[in-house]
Parts: sequence; C-alpha cells; structure tokens
Amino acid sequence: MIAFLTLVSGRILCSVKKVTCPSFTDPFFDQWFSYTQYTIVRFKGPNREDTVNFWMQTVYESPSYETSQGGYGNNVAFCEAPKDLIGRSSANTNQLFDIRYSKNESFTNGQNGYRLKVQIEGSTWVAQQINNNSISPFGNKWIQCGRQ
Repeated sequence: MIAFLTLVSGRILCSVKKVTCPSFTDPFFDQWFSYTQYTIVRFKGPNREDTVNFWMQTVYESPSYETSQGGYGNNVAFCEAPKDLIGRSSANTNQLFDIRYSKNESFTNGQNGYRLKVQIEGSTWVAQQINNNSISPFGNKWIQCGRQ
C-alpha cells in the first residue's frame, strides 16, 4: 500500500510503503547453536575450577513484523531478524553467555547482511555469516571487542 502526502506551496511529495519483514530463520545458526531454553551449556577447561556452566534463560527469535519504507524522517533501510540466546552461570551472578545473530535484508537491493556476536563473561567477539562448515570472520579474523 502506498500513501501519498502532498504539501501545498512547493513543499515535499513523500511516499510511504508498508513492508512485511520476515521472521528469523537460519538452519545453519540452529545447527551450530542448538541450545534451547532451560538447558545447560558447559565450557570445560583443563581443571575442574575452569569449568563454567551456563543455564540458558532466554531463547528469542524475531517474529515477522511490519515496518515502513520512505516518508519524511524515516531512515529505516532494511529488515532486521535477530535470534538471541542468553544464559547465566547462576541465578545470583551477572556472568553471561550471550549469542546474537542478526540477518539484515536491504529494501533497495535485497542483499542480506549478517552479524554474529558472542559474549562470554564480558569478553565479546563478532564475526559474519554462518554456513554449514564454518563461521566467516570479518576480514579473515574474529574481532575481539574486549571486556565490556
């Protein structure tokens, strides 16, 4: 649906287009990170004291939604469909295990952009697209963002 707004006296002609953005779907992400809510993810070190368990508290998949393209002051240029996996090491600590994978689809050229963020106990790494055999880093390396 396209709505036109005409302002008299030589002002602006704007058009607004409703866009339906798809829900999150990515079988490769689900293959690599098949965690579900209330499961335990264990990172095991060489010593018992190096082992950390994270209880998956939140698993969120973006549903489909409607947004607008165009119009005065609207800078939205793409649909974003993220999936978030959030775990804590225990109910009374802030030690996090957080994974967010975002798929962005451009309105203008239909190209997709991907971003993976992995955070473990305050250290953050970001990378790009996930496929069947690998996770593609930015510029052939993971970008470590340091302790947040």
